[in-house]
Amino acid sequence: MERVLMKQDRQAFHHLYRQYYQALVVYSMNFTTSQQAAEDVVQDVFFALWNSGQEFSHPSLLKSWLYNSVRNRSVDQLRHQQVEDRYVAHLMESHPAFSVDMHGSEDFFSEDVYRQLFEYINQFPPRQREIFQLSLNGKSNAEIAELMGIGIETVKTHKRRGKEFLRERMSLESFLLMAWLIG
Repeated sequence: MERVLMKQDRQAFHHLYRQYYQALVVYSMNFTTSQQAAEDVVQDVFFALWNSGQEFSHPSLLKSWLYNSVRNRSVDQLRHQQVEDRYVAHLMESHPAFSVDMHGSEDFFSEDVYRQLFEYINQFPPRQREIFQLSLNGKSNAEIAELMGIGIETVKTHKRRGKEFLRERMSLESFLLMAWLIG
């Protein structure tokens, strides 16, 4: 019988990751709003699998677990994104700093919010600052990684740390809209 994933077996885990990663991302994209979100979901599932130490008696049970986990996390991510989008829409309607101008301009942040955001971003270490600026310019994690010659996980780590820094310092409304812009 073929050996099925065991927690201490890094080689088997890497083989499993390479074997299923792309297919699971494509599957997740049926539920999520973007490839980036799908990639995050799949990475979370593999991380949970590694940490759980769960063993499977047959490869089909493992495959079933992977696909069910990706589907469930993808649906959860989609629901969470919908809640975030509704909240951002509510903030934009009710908070003057985020209102759209009479011409429907997409420039909905007030100058104060932009100034505050960039004051904090300028306090970041140089690499993290560059990643945030590229992200604010609409670049995806993969594009940023390629431009900077670093791994996608490194980009995500820098963005996560930057968001934590901003969350501690910005008002809730300003932070949520900034997070929505950066993604």
